[in-house]
Amino acid sequence: MRDIKFMVEQLRKVAKKGDFAQAREYSARIAKELKSEADLPSVLLTPQKVQILPMLVQQLSACQAAAAEKDIARVIRALDRVDALFNNLFSNTVVYLIRHPEKTAEPGRNITPAGVKFARQYALNLINEIKLCPKNVNVMMYVSEISRTQAFANVVAYELKKLAELEGRTVGVLQKGFDKRLSFRFTKNDLDVMGEYAKEKNIKSGSFEQFVDWYNNPQSYVKMSEVARNPQGIAAELMDFVDVKRREHTASENTWSIVLGFSHSWILDSLRMAITGGKVKSLIESAGEKESRAGFLKADGNQITVDNKWYSFAPKPAWMPT
Repeated sequence: MRDIKFMVEQLRKVAKKGDFAQAREYSARIAKELKSEADLPSVLLTPQKVQILPMLVQQLSACQAAAAEKDIARVIRALDRVDALFNNLFSNTVVYLIRHPEKTAEPGRNITPAGVKFARQYALNLINEIKLCPKNVNVMMYVSEISRTQAFANVVAYELKKLAELEGRTVGVLQKGFDKRLSFRFTKNDLDVMGEYAKEKNIKSGSFEQFVDWYNNPQSYVKMSEVARNPQGIAAELMDFVDVKRREHTASENTWSIVLGFSHSWILDSLRMAITGGKVKSLIESAGEKESRAGFLKADGNQITVDNKWYSFAPKPAWMPT
């Protein structure tokens, strides 16, 4: 993808100079990029934002027509409308909640070479999303207490900075550190107890089947800690993470903000279950040898995407138990 920020800046520059041929060329190039997004809308764009793309294309067409007639006033008016629509497209701070990639088997559980490869690919996907934004961008990263989420964040930060420099973009990459709301929550004793329950019920320990059993019957896990026995509470804490970080890192007219929260299966799955009303069919993906990417949720305004579907997002769904 071409860098929209560069092309928008160049379009306004040549328009002000009265270089109508160049203005038509840049308008056409930007419109072509946006049409490709509109024809194949990304799961990363809310339905409301997908509707903005053809409106942008329409205004860019108006800019081309005005440039063809060498009417600089109309070109500038069309550009002002383009700027307003882009600002609407990137007016919200977005929050990603991402599962770490595949972990190694040794003590400490770092990420595998395949996990490192995914982290690099994730940085590439993120820079492509950033290139659609005609503003400066800040990316804030938060991790759990487990080392593999920090390793994931380190690779993404390194690759994102490198890619941003290659693309000539201004991207602030800030590793903000640990946030307890992303924590794994389960102690070794908790996991041992869960293994005992799984054996009693003839299900695989740590499986999706056991997750559903724990989510629906947390009171049955009486030997576990109070936090670990409260999946609805975990979901509520993640909702709070999203709301708090959006307020802490607000977007502005000139800057767009992205928050990345790196966490774990069962933790993020609790939120997936809460958002969808229990409609998830498997644990959230972990990128490895077979999967191309790790699973994620993305909150944008009053929408959140879970497994490629958008749902209404509020700090606490009305149906959710207290």
